[in-house]
Amino acid sequence: MILPRSVFLYSGVDLFLKGLRSVLNEHFSYADFFSASKQSLSRLNMCQWDLAVFYFASYSDFLLAILELLKGSCPAIIILRRFNEELLKKLSERPSTVIFSEDVELSDLLLVVDHALRKGRLDVHDLKRLYPHLTEKMISTQVLTLREKEIVYLLAKGFTAYSIAMALGISVHTVRNHINRIYTKLGVNDRVSAIIKALSLGLINDLLNPNDDEKEGLSEP
Repeated sequence: MILPRSVFLYSGVDLFLKGLRSVLNEHFSYADFFSASKQSLSRLNMCQWDLAVFYFASYSDFLLAILELLKGSCPAIIILRRFNEELLKKLSERPSTVIFSEDVELSDLLLVVDHALRKGRLDVHDLKRLYPHLTEKMISTQVLTLREKEIVYLLAKGFTAYSIAMALGISVHTVRNHINRIYTKLGVNDRVSAIIKALSLGLINDLLNPNDDEKEGLSEP
């Protein structure tokens, strides 16, 4: 028998929030879902929630909620429409948190909600092991180092591992090790996916300049 559960729901988009609450109520008869507006966000830390679900449609919406979110200790599912490195760094401070891109399927979200409510916690590694198909939708909070950003940037320019090694003055073996770490951090398995993911996360924006054909001033090995 599953004990009654209480779930905190927050979104800056009212229509999304109402729709999500309706679906969750239909699927989880043992849980009560409480919606919070921007004005009532402080409710997050007013009682002991079993789970919090957030949908951030904008960066300003995220900034509004981050302080309350970081103070809370309950497991949290976060869905992001837009994200960048600064945001991911902030979220990396919070344990028992899983982050999805906006295109996560509702059926998959229900799986994660059920898992969190039954287990009383959220662990990214558990979810990847139990539901490997979720990996592509999950956002890692492990940001890329400057060297890793440079390598993704050069991959996006069409460089091979050998030409990257020549450009950066490091060995091909070292380049391949960097690429493997990049794949792990971004949750991908190939170069094209790594480039797309890094661009969508804004992780190499600081290296991109549409007016330059070649990027100068890369860091030392």
